[in-house]
Amino acid sequence: MEKGIKEDVERKSSLKDFNFLKQLQQLIDFDKEKSILSGENFNIFSIMSMESDEVFTHSALITELLDPKGSHGMGSDFLIAFYRIVLQKEFTLKIEEVVCVKEEHIGFRNEDQTSGGRLDIVLKDFQQNGFVIENKIYAGEQVNQLLRYKNKYPNAKLLYLTLYGESSKQVSSDGVEYTSISYENDIKYWIEECTKLSFNKPIIRETLQQYSNLIKKLTHQTSNKEMKEKVIEIINENFEASQEIYNNFLAALRLKQLELLNFTSEKFNEEMIKNLWGDISSNVNKKKDLDVLEINFKNEVHIQFRIKNLKDPLFLIGLTNKELDSKYSNALNTQFGFKNVDWRTDEWVLFKHDCQNFGQTNFKDDRQVLEYVIKIIQCFNSLENK
Repeated sequence: MEKGIKEDVERKSSLKDFNFLKQLQQLIDFDKEKSILSGENFNIFSIMSMESDEVFTHSALITELLDPKGSHGMGSDFLIAFYRIVLQKEFTLKIEEVVCVKEEHIGFRNEDQTSGGRLDIVLKDFQQNGFVIENKIYAGEQVNQLLRYKNKYPNAKLLYLTLYGESSKQVSSDGVEYTSISYENDIKYWIEECTKLSFNKPIIRETLQQYSNLIKKLTHQTSNKEMKEKVIEIINENFEASQEIYNNFLAALRLKQLELLNFTSEKFNEEMIKNLWGDISSNVNKKKDLDVLEINFKNEVHIQFRIKNLKDPLFLIGLTNKELDSKYSNALNTQFGFKNVDWRTDEWVLFKHDCQNFGQTNFKDDRQVLEYVIKIIQCFNSLENK
């Protein structure tokens, strides 16, 4: 009897411990409503699926802001702010000599990979002083990347820009002097300063505000400071229960993403039967710490949607021969955002697409991945029948 009462008390106590989750959900719901009313959800970068495009979003915008001759009409104000906030030093270059270039081609790579390639952002004067930015959102590092850049511009400061200020993982970078900077802090604070500087230029100011919101989204920072402080306060008041949630969060994410992929696979196979598309099937496989949706298209095309912890999703499409490469590659590039061939062998041609815009929050819509995959299959079928 006493044992039963004790278990009942413990059960009620445990439920009480997690009641704070309702408070958090109320905060989230309130913040969502506030975002709708303020129009904060309207973000041109998100709408155009350009959130994580290193070249055409981030490097392009940063380069334009740094350029004293840029279309912003602010002269060197943004550049001087960059030196003060990010480099933490005084700007000493001659403005009239400054050149800012995106994607500068420095020649073909030599055999030992010590020269050549493309530099994401270069700001230099006539004496080649200034800085070079290697911009990394999600892309992996290339062989000897920082070494090649330093060899090209030995007098320039080398900046390694990532979301959170990580260091280079290349062994060849060990002897190269560079500085790690982050979107989370350095670029965010700089953009906030640029927003203040452009107070009397509403188009520039609002564009920078949208970009600031994008940075916060990519680095998982809430744009509502008051809400953030309240969430921290609630967690602190319920620390033991929060710790328990933290300890089991990855397992819960794994379960959630398996539900997503199993749903997608099941509905995909139903669509194949309904449309009488033969020789096309899908299944879900668990591979170590990630889950994979695999689709076989007529034994010629293999599609994989890989996902880990409900983030950093990746689409891989493998073609079994070169004829298929010429047949499908243009559609993959122009219609679905796949980059050019990632690698090829005598038997395989592989395309890769980092689908960052799916994001954790967007996975609430179970049909998003399904509809994307079906569009690819429909496209392949139409090309097959031509």
